Amino acid sequence: MKPVHQIDPLLPGRPQISPEQRRKQAQEQREMEKQAGYQKLIDLCAIGESEAAQRLAAAHPHWGYEILNGWVSDRT
Repeated sequence: MKPVHQIDPLLPGRPQISPEQRRKQAQEQREMEKQAGYQKLIDLCAIGESEAAQRLAAAHPHWGYEILNGWVSDRT
């Protein structure tokens, strides 16, 4: 890593990302978060913590899941 006084601020940095690439990356990130949330809900239900799973699902409605009778289901 270079010391700050050796860095030329006029040199181009990392390449700019197009708006389409940003949208794609954001969509991928949301999908990964949704999958991770689903796994957390499944794990909570598996150990009998359906109330904790309900609270977690309510705290993250963008995941699109709800807990019904100790099972994870899509909120559709």
